[in-house]
Amino acid sequence: MTSSKMNSGQLLRFSLRFEISQKTKDIYIFYAISIFLGFGSVTSDKKRGMSKLTSANLTFLQHILIPFLLAHPIPGFKGLQFQM
Repeated sequence: MTSSKMNSGQLLRFSLRFEISQKTKDIYIFYAISIFLGFGSVTSDKKRGMSKLTSANLTFLQHILIPFLLAHPIPGFKGLQFQM
C-alpha cells in the first residue's frame, strides 16, 4: 500500500511491506504459510538460492499477521526484533 501526505509543500510517499526470506530448499514452508494465513506471494531467486514470502496488503498486516504474531511469539532474536 502506498500513501501520500503533504508536508511543507512536498509530497511524501511511503509503503509498507512484510517480507521473510530463507533458503529455497525450504520454499514449501512459505507456500504452507501463504495457504494457512491466506495472503502473500512466494518468489524464488535461483541464482542466490533464496526464496521470499511478501505482502504489501496493509489490511492483512493489521488484522491478520500482527495479531497472529502476538498470539504466537517468535522465539530468539527475530522475536526480539518484532517486539521493538
